[in-house]
Order: sequence, then structure tokens, then C-alpha cells
Amino acid sequence: MWKERNLAFFITDIISVIAGVYVGIFILSKLGYYISTYDKISNIILLPLITIIVFAYTDMYNFFSYIDRINYIYRTSKSLLYTFIVYLVFNLIFRHSILTRRKFIFAIFVIVSIIIYIERLFIYSLILKILPKKKIVIFVPKGETKGIDKFLKENKNIHVEIVKIVRREEEIDKFFGNNYTFFVVLHTKDYAEVLKTLKRFMNKEKVLLYSEINKKIKNVPYWCYFSGIPLIPFRWSGKGKFYLFLKRLTDIIGSVIGIIIFSPFILLFSILIKFTSKGGVYFKQKRLNLLNKEFTCIKFRTMYSNMDDTIHKEYVKNLIKGKKREGNVFKMVKDPRITPIGNVLRKTSLDEIPQFFNVLKGDLSLVGPRPPTKYEFEEYAEWHRERLNVKQGITGFWQVFGRSQLPFDESVFLDIYYVYNRSFWMDLHLIFQTIPNVIFGQGAY
Repeated sequence: MWKERNLAFFITDIISVIAGVYVGIFILSKLGYYISTYDKISNIILLPLITIIVFAYTDMYNFFSYIDRINYIYRTSKSLLYTFIVYLVFNLIFRHSILTRRKFIFAIFVIVSIIIYIERLFIYSLILKILPKKKIVIFVPKGETKGIDKFLKENKNIHVEIVKIVRREEEIDKFFGNNYTFFVVLHTKDYAEVLKTLKRFMNKEKVLLYSEINKKIKNVPYWCYFSGIPLIPFRWSGKGKFYLFLKRLTDIIGSVIGIIIFSPFILLFSILIKFTSKGGVYFKQKRLNLLNKEFTCIKFRTMYSNMDDTIHKEYVKNLIKGKKREGNVFKMVKDPRITPIGNVLRKTSLDEIPQFFNVLKGDLSLVGPRPPTKYEFEEYAEWHRERLNVKQGITGFWQVFGRSQLPFDESVFLDIYYVYNRSFWMDLHLIFQTIPNVIFGQGAY
């Protein structure tokens, strides 16, 4: 039934945006402003298209986006702001009229925003009255439900019905195949135990996870909240052939664009590296990819030549065991092996520009967990190795939402979350989120 809800929002969003454009044109025309036929038609076509793409990109067309009303309003506001920015950029590039650039854009944005807020609240209320409730099964093998059952029963806006609270693992299988959503409540900080439990639901049903590890990883937009309780959604997506086709197509287009855009920097950095320290321009290293397959990963050389990797091997071993290096940083800082230009490249992650060639070749993807070295892989616990169940990438979940501020286990959990939930829109989101991280050097060392 959640597909019907999503379709209702999708259709009414398009209608609302078109209505907003017409109302804006009508008001400005009554105020004496001339609006050309070209502007009318182009905006009626362009703005709905931008809105739908941005709303899909910000994950507004799924059940988890409107579980909590406050979070739902916040996400709607953020999505509308993104829509306005994209709409403004398009108009600045392709328009010439002062009216179109200022009064028209502002009037349309305000009117469309108001109409979308009204429309979504109306559709939300209509859903509560017309469509049947979503059936929920709460699985809590140990301890209390953390008040989730009470919250679901008392909050009528959630529009769900609790079918059963299950406490024994052997009972859970009989609820599969009925299109239920499962609330899994685990009172543990053990990542291996959490993932073992989640595998019972893999590719079967949607899951909202609550565990002690939820409190460790914060500020991830895909997380949702029930009355302040952080929940992690699992959808088991990203395994279809069409998604893999889109991902490879995006990799090819993105890597070609990246190589073209960064070609002046490739030349500049090559000269700086060559003339500031002895050795070659590039650093080539064997890394592991999907299903532990080895490939040669290319980076700009950021270290002095012929440096012993014993320091890094020892650091990796300590990192995986959970030992911090400096303060709250879980990545090696002030490494004596790094050159001055290497420090700059690492701070901005620009040392990884040559990996666009790895992506173009097919060794890497633009988005995916970072490829480990063989000696790093050998230190992994069994559950860590699940991050290699997809093609590795240049950027990923922990690079965007954790960077070097998260311990190793939390970083790997973010990677595995991506493995279980990846989608085309998530990939685009992570690509665009990576850009400000690179520009401002957030969390890199």
C-alpha cells in the first residue's frame, strides 16, 4: 500500500507545481508585467521536472520519509530549497529577462511552496482516511521495545497497525511474505550480532532497526526518528540489472567528465610532485575489489619515495582494533612520510583524482566502499568483509557522513548499510555530497 501513497504524492506534486506556475503567471500579469509565451511554456515544463527529480533525489517518495511529521516538514522544506536553487541556476543560465530572473522566480517559488505544503498535508490526511493501515511486526528478541509499540498505538498520524510483537527468532519466519514492515529492536552494541539478525530479513521485507549502535552514528539523512528514537531503514535494494546498468553508465559519464574537468590540475599536480620530491608522479598499489579480486589502484604520490610501510601496517592493525590515533581522529595525522604537497592533496582528497581512470576502466565505481589493501583485509573480522560484496568506489557513505571522525567499526557499518540499500538516487546523493567535503577538506587528513 505504500506504493499507492507514494504515487499519490508523485502525481499531486506535479499538479501542484503546474498550478503554482499558472497562479504566479496570473498574479504577475494582473500586476502589469509581461510574460512571454516562451517563459510560460518553459516554466510549466521545467519546474515540475526539476521538482520531481529533486524530490526523488532527496528521498521524498517513500514510506520512511514521512513517518515522523516534524522530520517530514523539515525534509519537505529542504527539498523545496534545493528545487529553488536548481531552478534559479537554470534560469540564470538560459534566461535573459530581468523579470524572469527576479520577480517571476521568487513569485513562482513562494506560490509553489505554499501549494505543495497544502497539497501534501491534504493528501496525508486523505491517506489516513481512505487507505488501509500499514501492518507492522515488532521483533524484539531480548529486553524492552523502547516504547516503539506504545508510540505506534497512540500516534494516529503514523497510520500503522501492530500485527504482533515477536520475541522468539523461530516465530519470525511465518510473518514473511505478507508485505509487513518489521521493527527490529536489538539491545546490543555488537555489530556482528546486529548484521546476523538483519540477514534473516534480507530481500524479504522492509526493516526499521533500533539498536544501541544507532546512537553512535548521527547526522545521516537516511536515518529516521520516532518520537526521538533513531531508526535505521533497510530496503535491500540495488541488485537489479537496470540499476547496475545505470550505475555503470554513470561511472563512464562521470569519470570522463571528471578527467576533463581536472585535466589542468592533473598537469599542475604532476609538475609540483615531480619538482618538490624525488620519485614518480603516481603511486600504484594493489587493492581488493568485489569478491576479493585484486586490481592496481592509482593515486598521486603523496609520500617520499621508498618509504617503509611498516608504520601504516601497524596503524591499520590498531585502527581495526578500535584504537584512536589522535584525539577524536581515527586516521593517521602528521605522518612523517608525507610530502608538503602531499599534505595538501590528502587534506582535499585530490590525490585520488587519477582514480577516475580506474573508474573508466571498470576497476572502481564512483560510489562504493573504499578498496582495502590485502594486509588490511587480513585484519578484518568476518562481518567487516561484507563491505566487499559490491564494487568498491572513490567515495561512499563513510566518506560523506563520517570521514575520519568515526571509529573503524562505525565506518564499516556505514559501508555495509550502503551495500544493503544502494540505489541510483543514493549514488547521486553521495556524489553531490562529496563535493563540499572535498572543497572544504572536511574530516580528511
